[in-house]
Amino acid sequence: MKKSIIYSIGIIVSLFSLCSCEKEIDLGLDKLEPKVVVEGGIIEGQTARLQVKYTKVYTEEMFCDQIDEYSTPVRNAVVTLIENGDVEEVLQEKEFGFYEGINLKGKENSTYTLKIEKDGKTIQGSCHLSKSVKIDNVKIIKDEKGKMSMHAFWKDPQDHTNYYRLNIKYKYINSITGEKGEKEIPRIYLFSDNQFNGQQIDYIFEDNPLAAMDYYYNVEEYIIELQSIDPTVYDFLRNVRKVQEGNNGTTFMKAPGNPPTNLSDGCGGVFNAYSFTSTSIKIK
Repeated sequence: MKKSIIYSIGIIVSLFSLCSCEKEIDLGLDKLEPKVVVEGGIIEGQTARLQVKYTKVYTEEMFCDQIDEYSTPVRNAVVTLIENGDVEEVLQEKEFGFYEGINLKGKENSTYTLKIEKDGKTIQGSCHLSKSVKIDNVKIIKDEKGKMSMHAFWKDPQDHTNYYRLNIKYKYINSITGEKGEKEIPRIYLFSDNQFNGQQIDYIFEDNPLAAMDYYYNVEEYIIELQSIDPTVYDFLRNVRKVQEGNNGTTFMKAPGNPPTNLSDGCGGVFNAYSFTSTSIKIK
């Protein structure tokens, strides 16, 4: 039987570190020492790309639009990516704190281990790159009251529990300048098939991404990615989402404490490995 699942997801400005302009409070964190934060990972068919940085002191009010002003890059670290325990590649630092792979590309049904060595300390984390799931269709549907909603459809595999993130981009024309471009809707959409294993999924974006862009953008096309993610990444993103929902969707956010992560040694952020399929819908 076909099921409809409705999730309301808050806007998130930054997933990995939050910053502040206000007084400090006790959050039970190691806030006197800079915290290493990792952002990025490896995608099926692509080489790895990571940002490694130090955050500064956690504080009560977080203004996330200024995140880069409150972190510094981790320079000259030895960053190694290991595939299935035997194939290794040392990532190259292309920009300050940004490390990229050269030859090793993400493969489905593979486990990747990240190792970061700096100043005698080692941070490690592992993530499984799951097989992609085909997204079948996306529709924009108007209900009897005239409300528009976006639906994504796919058949969930029955062989194991699957964890998904849906990502939305849109192509637009700026109605003022005539400039064309592409942007990503900064929201976290998550789904697990715990109660819907093997079923046909009708995922309804309840918070209406159709209204998420600036009013002067004339949208020509939406592109929806169905990402198959590791359960540890799913838990991390779900925790970040809860923090955003608790702050009523504002860019001023209270610190979330230490979200669950797949990284060792008190490191923040998460190491991600995922596959994806995508589809699009043109706006007439």
